[in-house]
Amino acid sequence: MSSYSIHRALNFFHAWSTDSANGTCYKFINIIATSMGTRVFRGGLASLRDDSLSQGVPKMFRNIFLLASDMVNETFEYGQQGEVICHAGRNVVVYHANDDFALRGSKIMNLKNRIASRRLGHSGPEKIENTPANVYVVDCDEVNHNYDPPTGHTYFLPRPEGNIVLKHIYDMLTTGRFSAEKNKRHIILTDQTV
Repeated sequence: MSSYSIHRALNFFHAWSTDSANGTCYKFINIIATSMGTRVFRGGLASLRDDSLSQGVPKMFRNIFLLASDMVNETFEYGQQGEVICHAGRNVVVYHANDDFALRGSKIMNLKNRIASRRLGHSGPEKIENTPANVYVVDCDEVNHNYDPPTGHTYFLPRPEGNIVLKHIYDMLTTGRFSAEKNKRHIILTDQTV
């Protein structure tokens, strides 16, 4: 049901943004989804595509940030459910931490449903080479427990001392570019990352 609500909101947004009577919108739209919310977002986009957009989902967003994502780590591969997210954004940035203890609970719960895949929020995409070129990966293993001890799950929330994860998101919001070496789609964040 939550996915359908997102579908409706995205449908209203798409109709508004493509209506010439509204004029041209020059604002960049960015999305941040976290944990199980990433599944809701994926479901909303898939529902929008299936019900309303026969030509597929257009690039509606400049950046899509997925933090501590509770989806299988193959989801962005061609033909998989999450491929629709890659179509909807110019940049899709996955933040993950292998020692995110909250996602370990999700993995155990999914074993009951015979799903034995790692979570996207644990390891990033299974094989980055099998995902569209606009998918980027940020390894937060070095910092997640600094910001959220002992679970390491909400490492993206603001902290009085600052937060390197939020700084990375801010840099992408202002530049529209993934900050890494040329042709590199993966970085490791540390407290020394600039």
